[in-house]
This record gives sequence, C-alpha cells and structure tokens, in this order.
Amino acid sequence: MVTRGISGHILAVLIGLCWGLTSPLFADSSSEYIEAAIPTPPFPKPYENCVIYPQSQSPDHKYGFLYPAHSVVFDLDKVDMFLVTLKPFGIVAQMPDYEGHVALSSSGYFLANWANDSSAVVMMYGGKWGPESVYLVPIHGGKVGKIVDLTAEIIKLADPNFKKSKAEKFNDELDFLFDDGDHVQIDDQNNLVRDSGWTINARNQVIINCTLASNPKHDPEIKSWAGTVTGLWDITQGKFVSVKFTRTFRGEYKE
Repeated sequence: MVTRGISGHILAVLIGLCWGLTSPLFADSSSEYIEAAIPTPPFPKPYENCVIYPQSQSPDHKYGFLYPAHSVVFDLDKVDMFLVTLKPFGIVAQMPDYEGHVALSSSGYFLANWANDSSAVVMMYGGKWGPESVYLVPIHGGKVGKIVDLTAEIIKLADPNFKKSKAEKFNDELDFLFDDGDHVQIDDQNNLVRDSGWTINARNQVIINCTLASNPKHDPEIKSWAGTVTGLWDITQGKFVSVKFTRTFRGEYKE
C-alpha cells in the first residue's frame, strides 16, 4: 500500500472522479468493508440523471449517497446530494451544504466514514487544504436523526483562542481552515481516499483529530495562528465526552 498526503498526485485522482466516475473513492472505518453491487441508473424521476457516489455505501449495503451525474451537473441551477436506500431505492434525506461541491471542483472530494453497524456516518466535503464541512448523520430505523455540523462545533471551541491571538484571518469569510491534508491520504494500489481524523469507534463515538490554521501556506510576515483539536463526540448523547484544544503556533513564519 502506497499512501501520501492530499497535495500533489491526489488531485489527479479526484479530477478523474469528477470527470468520469471511474476512480472508486471512499473512506470507511472498517478494514473488512466489501463493496456490494449497487443500483444503476436510470433512477425514478426526478433522480433519473443521478448516480450513486462510488463506494459510498454503508457496511450493511443498505445505504449510499446519490448525486447528479457529471453529464448534467453543469446544467443544473441547484445541485444536491441525498442519502438513499439502495434495495429498494428510496430517498432518506437531503444532505446539507452540498451545492455541487464535489462535482464542480477539481480539488474537491467527498468522504463517508461509516460506523461498522451502519447506524451513523460522518460525511465530509473537502477541498485543497482538507475538510470544509463535516457532518454526523445518525440513522434510526431507516430515518435520519439530528444531523450535527461537527466543523461548527470545532470552530466554536477554537475561535476564542484564535481571536485572543490577534492573528490575521485566512480571508474575509473565514478566520481559519481545517488544515488536515496529512489525515487525508490516497492508496494508489486500491484507488481509495481515506481520512483518519473523523472516524466512528465501536462505542458509537466520533474520534476527532484535526488541525486548524489561519495561514496554511506559512506565508512569512503574516501574524499567524494554528492549533489542534482531539476529542470524542458521543453520538447518543449529542455532545463531546472529551475534547482538548492545543494552540501549536502564534506569530510569524520564517522564510
């Protein structure tokens, strides 16, 4: 197995997914995951131009993620992703915050870290530096429970320290990014993309290990800030049962 960080050659594989759906990309918390046959288009209206995201299905093979095929995505005013049942096909719930992120961005990616018992999934929209949105989606009796924006929870935890540091914001919209390229890796041998920072353990807890940075390029002469968050989010209780923020940098990077 050959793995490396998200920068560099991984973009070629991600572009291949966006343009041909030929590279099966997924992140799965079970090393024993085996892909099963999935429904093939056409699906019933209004989803006849959609496809199941390659190898996004749950370990019990009941669920997967549906999104528009590349052949139509550029003609749509709004692009959505859905959690669906596979056999029989049915819409379970529309996923938040998609808006064509994967299909329209050559550096974008989507990951689904499933619980081994298929009772929950951590779904991630990622970009150049790492995760941009991470959602926890619990599933009970074929229905979606309360979806938790885990990135928002992390930002809420770390933002006071960022503001106290007086560092410059990443841009006008974001104070800092999730700079987790080291956690997102490509397996060249098996054409897989995995993320080790947001997995679900046997206790129904999300194991969180993420890096934050206001200046991910380490440009000099910019007052910068960086930190890490490690913790456990308990799915049943809907809260952190343990969490730790550590500031790892404040100041200006050297050339």
